[in-house]
Amino acid sequence: TQQTQQTQQTQQTQQTQQTQHQNLQENLLTTPPNLASYIVLSYLLPWGLREDLDQLSKLDLKLGCPEQQFTCGLRGVAGKLALAIPSAAIKNFDNENESQLTNKLLNIQKWQISINLSCYYLLSIVTLTRALLYVGETKNACSRFLSFLSTSFADDCPNFIEPSFLQLVRFWEDPVDDVKQSARSIISAFLDRKSIEELRATTISILHQLKTEIAQGIRIRSLRILLLAIISTEKTEVLNEELASLTAAGLEKMLFQESNLQFQSAAVELIGKGFRIWQKYIKNYQIIFKKLFSISFTSKSLSKTAQTALIHIGVADPPLFITTLNDEVSKPDFSIQNHAAALAIVEALIKNSPVALVPHLPRVAEVAIKALDPADPERRDAIIKSTTRVLHALVRKYPMISFHQISQKFAVGTTKNVILVYDLKSATRIHVLEGHNSPISAVSFNGDGKMIASYSIDDGIIKCWQLVTTFFGFAGQPKEHASFSTTKSKRDLKTSMILESLKMTWNVKTLSLTRSWEDTKDKTFQ
Repeated sequence: TQQTQQTQQTQQTQQTQQTQHQNLQENLLTTPPNLASYIVLSYLLPWGLREDLDQLSKLDLKLGCPEQQFTCGLRGVAGKLALAIPSAAIKNFDNENESQLTNKLLNIQKWQISINLSCYYLLSIVTLTRALLYVGETKNACSRFLSFLSTSFADDCPNFIEPSFLQLVRFWEDPVDDVKQSARSIISAFLDRKSIEELRATTISILHQLKTEIAQGIRIRSLRILLLAIISTEKTEVLNEELASLTAAGLEKMLFQESNLQFQSAAVELIGKGFRIWQKYIKNYQIIFKKLFSISFTSKSLSKTAQTALIHIGVADPPLFITTLNDEVSKPDFSIQNHAAALAIVEALIKNSPVALVPHLPRVAEVAIKALDPADPERRDAIIKSTTRVLHALVRKYPMISFHQISQKFAVGTTKNVILVYDLKSATRIHVLEGHNSPISAVSFNGDGKMIASYSIDDGIIKCWQLVTTFFGFAGQPKEHASFSTTKSKRDLKTSMILESLKMTWNVKTLSLTRSWEDTKDKTFQ
């Protein structure tokens, strides 16, 4: 009986061990950050460089310095390997035992070999450390370690060879997000370390290579263009005519390079981010705009990147963005799918950059209102939800816009001193109210929609307009019903403050004006 019990216990123990081993293997493959990440990171860390970092790695990251080191290398053409072999020379390490000397020497020497090896070592360390950020207990320690890598590591490591920018750019649009973000953070950190003179010398060298190396492949040329674009958008001080012109042309070409999704994605992002720079040098911006617009709704992988780029363009040049978008929407062959995508971009622009759109609110509103045309019921029904979201976003964000639900009237106060009133049932403009001598700051419909109030901060005037409807239901000529003077603001108000702090509302026949920047109470008018 005892033997049978021992045999059963042994079998259970073996099964338990097998299950644990199987779970460990599954965790190694499926759980980030996993044991493999810890093991590899422990070998890559620069042990012995700084005592405080060693303690941080041991106590907070729960890593240990390996007793034996290993060497890394690069795989080249035809699978040939270039391995880094540690030197036998030991300098400036007196009073340390042989093991400590060897480990410290190896950890320092591997950063003194080549720009490519430094690139891959650093990218590996940052990527694996970023993976540990997802673990709550190690988050603070990882953040401190990443801060050290991006600020003082290069200064603390003797004879440090900086990583290759060109190699790092290869990972600018890496499909693995941790790798992509790591590469970008390293590039940004080392750009910050360089003076403007050093960066100018770098761009001059790249430009020379682009012009003189005739046999360079498409890939290496594209990488150089991307590197110039990254430097130009992050450090605009280095810009000159030749640099901006060549880079803009290169990005434009990559935008239409359908065969390489990573290069196309990078071009989409950098065109949007640096549009203020490239705009002057892009020959036909409408083609660029249409391509970005097309990508935003046809490419699942690049749609968000393209939408973000279009938002950047909208902020950089609102008249260009809104005019081009309005022209596209007005075309008879403008598809429903395109219109829906346009509305999504407009909604995002309203939420992210409301101030930039203030001078162009009538055109912005018309992009949405055109989708309500009763002559095109298929379009109206298909994108009614998108249209409604845009119109509600406008009403919520801008005090110079008002909507009356029952009558379906929509009013827009403009910077050209007039109020435009639209009928959403027919998707047409029905009134233009003129009388103010300054831009309109706020508008508001009363309860039954038959009266609308308008207010201008600059002239301190409130006007009430009576919207007349004829016997047959057509819009008649509006009449100015009343006018009130208020105290002019003595402050030089920013548009953002007006959007956040100005409000005008009706309560039956009483009108209240709220100006949060004033010390006085709300103004009421009968």
